[in-house]
Amino acid sequence: MYTRETLQRLSYNVRTNPNVNILEKCGRQKLGVLDLDHNAVNGVEPNYQRFTCLKSLSLNHVSISALDLSLLVAPCPKIESLALDFLEVVTSDSQSTVELTSHTLKSLFAKSVGVDKIILDADNPEVLNLNALNLDLFELIGKGALKHLKIDDVSVTHMDIGESTDHLEVVDVTNFTIVRPKLYSMISRASNLRMLRFWGVVFDDEDEIVDSETIAVLFPLLRASIMVVSNS
Repeated sequence: MYTRETLQRLSYNVRTNPNVNILEKCGRQKLGVLDLDHNAVNGVEPNYQRFTCLKSLSLNHVSISALDLSLLVAPCPKIESLALDFLEVVTSDSQSTVELTSHTLKSLFAKSVGVDKIILDADNPEVLNLNALNLDLFELIGKGALKHLKIDDVSVTHMDIGESTDHLEVVDVTNFTIVRPKLYSMISRASNLRMLRFWGVVFDDEDEIVDSETIAVLFPLLRASIMVVSNS
């Protein structure tokens, strides 16, 4: 298999036996979009397999170790969008952790990622979309650029998005169970919030429930809000 070095986009959805490591085969000099489906990635060499122009990476039904995923993302100097969908994270540890670092990443979509902890260290992420996850920890280390937070069908013991909520404009949370810290306190500094939806959200603390008047005071620019919540 061979691809030209001028290749700018590659969507690869081929199952082979033995597995073909597409990272070794595809041209990396100009590649801006890479979509991998039903594939296995192993033995990432960041000094060799470095995608200098990659802006969008999507891994769907891909098997990869936490270390290889980190080594794949971190050296990409232009990456803006990362989608992890039904990701099988290969690990020998009882507690599996994915650590992602990027200075340019703007959007993360994570669905059905088989790990216990996700730590994202990104300077200016604007969109965070979490779906169908069961986590002990989700931590975002950023500089307060987050604008869109969407959470659906997620259970997390501890969620920390630090100082990244100041510029939030949209918060869309459905079928969400959180133990700590308090969700409202996480987003209370989002004075630019324009849309807020809590649907099927389960809190473990009665004090977490906030009435509509408090919501109006916290978010003066809010245009629409939907709240259906309950206690555990």
